[in-house]
Order: sequence, then structure tokens, then C-alpha cells
Amino acid sequence: MPTRTSTLPINEINLSGNSLLTAPAPSEHAAAIKANLKRRAETVQLIVQFVRVSTEARKVIFDNCNLEGFSHDKDDLIELEIVRLVKKFGAGKHSRYAEHVSLAGNRFGQEFCRRIIEGAYWERNRADGKDLPKLYLNLSRNCIAQPEKIVEELKEGRTAGGPMSLATTTDPDAIQRDALIVLDITNQMDSHHAPAPSGARRPLLDQLRQDRQRRPSPRRSPPRRSPPRRSPPRRALSLAVPAALAVQPRSPRGAPPRAAPTGAAARTPGPPAECAATRGGEAPQTAARHAGGAELGSILQGMPTFDQC
Repeated sequence: MPTRTSTLPINEINLSGNSLLTAPAPSEHAAAIKANLKRRAETVQLIVQFVRVSTEARKVIFDNCNLEGFSHDKDDLIELEIVRLVKKFGAGKHSRYAEHVSLAGNRFGQEFCRRIIEGAYWERNRADGKDLPKLYLNLSRNCIAQPEKIVEELKEGRTAGGPMSLATTTDPDAIQRDALIVLDITNQMDSHHAPAPSGARRPLLDQLRQDRQRRPSPRRSPPRRSPPRRSPPRRALSLAVPAALAVQPRSPRGAPPRAAPTGAAARTPGPPAECAATRGGEAPQTAARHAGGAELGSILQGMPTFDQC
């Protein structure tokens, strides 16, 4: 059963292509970058702690992980955590050293290059035993200015510690075998024009923003003018009154009822009917004339438009 001091049987940690650090925005102020550095460095701190404490890894590869330093001093948490990868893991008889550390394709600069080489060399130089643990350190495709000059100064002992046993991948094989640390410092980039690592996975927010900018805007077609709405044609009002329901005019007393006109007589308007009143010697009244067109007059022919006196 695993215990608190046991480690996972993992010999290699490879996180290449994963963005372990969110770079600050170009408009972000320097004071804000330094204030947020602790929060930005949490992911790197947890990963380095896992590699050093919980695994038996001797090969660590962090290529194209969008890593870079900010303040380049003792308060730069990113650089301090990465330097811990080249130092001793564990303590006592369980201590070990990484044999292969690759940081290619990131954005580390000149100060970081000097600091990580010094940390790796003097940590191994103090190790017990005749066979000192060697290290292959890959710093290619970073933003290190004049890396060959840095290596020469460290080899000649221009620092306080003295000369160092270093070699580069361009040196002969015999020199590389005798060196304690072999460095790959080729293909450096300009820090001002260094592009983002092509193999790195960008943060989700950056991916969405860049994808939205690359996406072509849809072309909007001009608005279609709808034709004016035409109201339906008005139909002429027609009234159809059955002949049986037609109101017959009242005839004088003693006269037979007047029959409704039929045929041509029904369609031809006639003179208005007159009323001959016989009650009390009153004067006769004249009926009102029909109004309307020929169709309405033919239908309403014979209907009284007056009151019986």
C-alpha cells in the first residue's frame, strides 16, 4: 500500500503543448502584472510540486508551454519554480536529480538562462559520491540574447562560484561526455517579435476571441420591400327580398288589394302612389319618392313609404 512518503512509478513527465501560464494583456499595467503574478503562478507551482514530490520522474519536458519570466528577480515566481526542476528532489537516501529537462519553445530570457545553469551546476557539484549526476538542459527556441556568451562566461568562472563544467550540443562528443551539464541553446528568437508557440494550446478565452476575429462577418442582404397591401374589391350591396315577403301598399276602403308587379313591370319604376284620404274631409297626402339606384328601386317597388292617414 502506498504511504505518505511513497511516490508514483512515473519516470517521465511530458506536458508539451499545454499552456501553463496566461500571458498578461498588452494594455495591462506593470503594477497589475506584479500584483497578479502569484495567482498566475499557481498552476506552475502545483505541477512542479507534483513532479518533485509525488513521482520518480527523471525526465521532464515542458516544451511550448507558454512559459516566461516577468520581473527576472528573486520575486519572479515563475522562474523560481522552473529552476527547482533542475535541483535535487527529495532528501536523504530517497533524493534524486532530473537527468533531462526540456524547456524548448518558451519565452525565457538571458537572466533566466544564467540563473538556471548556475542552480543546476552548483546543486550537482555538492552531491556526494564520485559520479556526479549529469543533466541535459534544452533551452532552444527561447528569447535568450547571446546565449554563447553566457556559456563562455560561466565556463571561464567569471562568476563568484568559479569555473563550471559546461558544454553545448555544437561541441564535440568528447567534450560533451566530460561536461557535467550539456546545453542546447540553438535557434533563439527576438523577444520583441517572438510569436506564441504554435503547438501550445491557447487559453479558452483567447481561442474564442481570435476565432471570432477570424470568422468572416455574414453579408447582410438589402431589405426586401414588400408590395403595398391592396384591399379586396368592394362588392356592390344587393338586397334580395322575396316577393312573398314584400309589403303591399294599402288600398282605399272597399277596393281590392293591389297585386305585386311582376315581369317587366317590376323592373320599371312607376309614378309614386297617392293616398286618397276620406276620413273627415282631410286633404290627400303624397307618398315619398323611392331613393337609390335602379336595382334597389326595382326590389322595393310597391313598398309604402308613407303612413296611412
